[in-house]
Amino acid sequence: MIALLASVAYGQQPAEVRTTTDLQDCLDAPVCEGLFTTLLSESMVEMGFLFQHDAMGGSALAGKGNGFVVELNVHSAALGPRNVVMENLQLPPAVPVLEVGYQVGSFTYDDPYPQYAVSAFLFPPIRLDDYRAFTTGASASLAIPLATHFVWAGAEADVSYGSVVGPFVGDGGVIEDIDVVGDLIDVQQPPCDTTSDGCIDRFRTLAVLPKLGLSFEPAPPMFFYLKGGAAWVTSDIRVAYDDSRWVLKGLQPQVSYGGGVRLGDRVQITAGGVTALKPEALSSDDSRTLTRVVASFSVHTGDARYWSKDVEPAPEPEPAPEPEPVTATEAEAEAGGEAAP
Repeated sequence: MIALLASVAYGQQPAEVRTTTDLQDCLDAPVCEGLFTTLLSESMVEMGFLFQHDAMGGSALAGKGNGFVVELNVHSAALGPRNVVMENLQLPPAVPVLEVGYQVGSFTYDDPYPQYAVSAFLFPPIRLDDYRAFTTGASASLAIPLATHFVWAGAEADVSYGSVVGPFVGDGGVIEDIDVVGDLIDVQQPPCDTTSDGCIDRFRTLAVLPKLGLSFEPAPPMFFYLKGGAAWVTSDIRVAYDDSRWVLKGLQPQVSYGGGVRLGDRVQITAGGVTALKPEALSSDDSRTLTRVVASFSVHTGDARYWSKDVEPAPEPEPAPEPEPVTATEAEAEAGGEAAP
């Protein structure tokens, strides 16, 4: 509720141009300005959403135990149809990141202690066709057991940074593909198109996302989680076509959900989704939400909190003591005879 109220006052607003632009004729026309700004803002929101991190195996709400955690976390781009600007991008449908963390807590299912976790993640600056993408960040979380070991309540904070270098608007061809905008703007060959690098745009985004959450563990090898919060997102793009800079910022309420299984003592597989609100002013269609799919594979190196006391492997029984030797006199007595004087 607090996140929703805050989003009304501080929610994401359409991108603002902070420099002069060759698209000023479009911005001065209400019909053109409303369409172009909405498309660019929506694209920036979807790009920023792609690089936001959601801790899974490295979160205290999902991962349990003591020691280091190594995780491969993969999250998709926003599901659903893309607008004309996003269709122009040749980006991968999902982004994998390598996450390394450390957790402190109880590994006894029937006697739980508070769980603490910190982690850092990275997707190196790899070139994908005409684009170069990079993301990094960190996460910290804690969880407290409620109702013995079945329910956990906790808090989490994620900080993520992402950047993409490549042709978004490019040489202006995408502008001509937008209805109304192409009719009002005379797209000419920009100076950047004559250089060896071409018209390369630069996008950056920074998100700080605090969340509260619950997790449920009906059995040691199984868990479910639900987290909610609001990300403060600041994104900007430098458009090479006219060397203009556009900035978008504000709160983005969102909820993440999912579950997973623990295989053996070390391996954990998690899958879920993240859904964020998208204001009407940033939507080129009737959609008001963004949703992406997330999945992770993690390996825990320390004591893993997977088994309850009732199902722990029973210790091997101690060998029975060897019987004492029996004398002839004792043997005769047991047989009913008496020893000779």
